[in-house]
Amino acid sequence: NWHGHNYELNVTIKGEPAPETGYCMNLVDLKRIIKEKVEDPIDHKNLNLDVPFMKGKMTSTEVLIMAIWDELEPAISDAGCQLHHLRLYETENNYADYCGAGSPTFTTPAMAPEVSTKKQRTSGDIVLRKLVIMFVCCV
Repeated sequence: NWHGHNYELNVTIKGEPAPETGYCMNLVDLKRIIKEKVEDPIDHKNLNLDVPFMKGKMTSTEVLIMAIWDELEPAISDAGCQLHHLRLYETENNYADYCGAGSPTFTTPAMAPEVSTKKQRTSGDIVLRKLVIMFVCCV
């Protein structure tokens, strides 16, 4: 039985701001990397069947966030920054945090039960419903 999720991904990078631009990475470049490496491969796809970087893996939020890290980290590093932190929301109340090197933490905050009027997908597709990008500049 496949079931779907509407994930939300928060991406935090860190680096030293370039003197000529005042920022550590051009936001347009970061969005392009995230779109190419994460959004295009997984949005409206079945993780079990359609996503090459998830082939043969369990599709828990913890495993997915580690796979996303592995997709993003080399490209962000090549652009001169460091991938610092990912947070992947499975629901408004359940999310996984990952900072690389085997550091996943699955968190269920003490909050009221989720009430949603969104139509739940039943085909096994997932939807990346929101992307939040954060910068940590080291000076």
